[in-house]
Amino acid sequence: MALVVQIVNIIFLAACSYLLVRKSVGFKFLTIGGLALKIISGILLGWLYMYYYGYGDTLTYFKEAAQLADLALTSPTNYLNFLNTSSEQVYKSQFVYEPRALFFTKITSVFCLVSANNYWIVASYFSLLSFYGAWVFARLLIKHYPAQKLAILLSLFFIPSVVFWSSGIIKESMSFFLICVLSTYVVSWVVDKKYRITDVLAFAFFFFLLWKLKYYYAGVFISVALTLLFATYLSDFKEKLSKSKVTLAGIYIVFLVVIVMIVTLFHPNLGLSEIHGVIVRNYQAYAAQSSPGNYIVFDQLNDVSGFILSVPKALISGLYRPFIWEAQSSLMFFQGIECLILFLLTISRLIYFPKQLSNTEFLMVVSCLMFIIITVTFLAFSAPNYGTLSRYKSALLPFLGFILLFNHPILN
Repeated sequence: MALVVQIVNIIFLAACSYLLVRKSVGFKFLTIGGLALKIISGILLGWLYMYYYGYGDTLTYFKEAAQLADLALTSPTNYLNFLNTSSEQVYKSQFVYEPRALFFTKITSVFCLVSANNYWIVASYFSLLSFYGAWVFARLLIKHYPAQKLAILLSLFFIPSVVFWSSGIIKESMSFFLICVLSTYVVSWVVDKKYRITDVLAFAFFFFLLWKLKYYYAGVFISVALTLLFATYLSDFKEKLSKSKVTLAGIYIVFLVVIVMIVTLFHPNLGLSEIHGVIVRNYQAYAAQSSPGNYIVFDQLNDVSGFILSVPKALISGLYRPFIWEAQSSLMFFQGIECLILFLLTISRLIYFPKQLSNTEFLMVVSCLMFIIITVTFLAFSAPNYGTLSRYKSALLPFLGFILLFNHPILN
C-alpha cells in the first residue's frame, strides 16, 4: 500500500512540474533547468546529512514529523488537537521549547502523511514549493521588466547557495517560498496599484506563516514592505517629492525607522531592551560550537557602543565571507567563490550604476537594500558560523543578485 501511495505522489510531483514548465512562456528551458537543480538539491541535502554527517536538522524534523503522521493514522482527533494546541498531554514533542521548529514539524507532518513517510518525496515537495514561490515572483517581474528576464531568472533560480539551502526538508525552503510570494504581492501593489481584498487576506495569511517560522525575516520584511507602499503612495500623491530622489530617500528612512520601532513591540526578542542581549547570547552559543576560523569573530559585543562599531564588519562579513583563503573545507571553498563573485559584481555595480530609474524602481531598490542590510547584519551577529550564515541568508541573495545584475553590461 505504501508503495502505491508513493508512486501516486511521484506522478503528482511530475504533473505539477509539467504544468510549471508549460506555463513558463518565454523561459521554459531555464524553468526546466532551475526546477531540476532544485529537486536534485533537496535530495543531495538529505543525502549529505543522512550519509555524510549522520545527523542534522533535516533528519530531526523528518523523524518528528513522521511520528506525528503516525499519530494522525492511529488517532486523527489527537493529531488535529496537537496541531491546534501543541498539548504535551496529546503528544510530547522534543521541540516543546522551540516553537518555530515545532511549527515547521507540524507542516512537514502533513507531507509525511500524504507520502507514507517517505523522506525523499517530502524533500521533493518542499523543493517544488520553494521553486514555485521563485517562479511566481519571476513571472511577475518578467511581466513588468521583460528586458531584465535573464537577471531575474539567474537571481531566483541559479545562485548556488540559494538553490541548495532553500531545498529539501529545512525551514529555509518554506521561508524562501513565503518571502517570494509576499514579495510578489508587494511588487504587484506598488507597480499595478491594484488592491483586492482577497490579495490582502492572502498576504496576511502568508505573513502569519513567515512570522511563525522566522519572525526576524518577517519583522524586517513587513517594515520594508509597508515603508515602500507608503513612500510610493506619497511620491504619487505629492508631485514635488517625485522630483528629488534624495528627498524620497529621506522620507523613506523616516517611515522605515517609525515602522521598525512599532514592529519591535510584537516580539520579545525584537524589543529594544532585549535585542542586544539576545544577539550576544546567540553569538556566544554559535562561537562555542564553531571551530576557530569557521566563524566571524567580534570582540566588542558586550557593550552597545562596541556593538554599533562592529556593524560595518558584520555587514561586509555577512555578505562577502568566507574569503577563499579562509576556506577550511571544500564546501567553504565554494562558498568563498560565490562570495568573491558577489563582491566583484558589487564593485562593478558601483561603476555601472543604472542612471535612469523611475521613482518606483528607485524605492524598490532602496527597499531591497534595506531588507538585505538589516537582515544580513543581524544574522552575522546572531549566527556567525559561515555555514549557518550561508544557509540563513539564502532568502536574501536573490534580491541582492537582481540589484547587481539589473541593466548590467555583462548581461547586455
